[in-house]
Amino acid sequence: MNFIELFSFLLGVSLTLVIGNFLFPYLGWWAIFPAAILGFGLVVILIVGLNLLYLRRQQPNGGEGPDQQ
Repeated sequence: MNFIELFSFLLGVSLTLVIGNFLFPYLGWWAIFPAAILGFGLVVILIVGLNLLYLRRQQPNGGEGPDQQ
């Protein structure tokens, strides 16, 4: 596991714990499942968004993507 994968995993776990601590007084133990989905979902959205931003920046002036050359 490289540094980026470890950082992404720890970010997902920490977001899950923060969201779980926030939702626990309202939902009780039922907050575990939504907290995990929201925590790791935010990390996935961050990775996909950065990937789209990076691919958009790499397009040449002709508008062709990296797989259309």
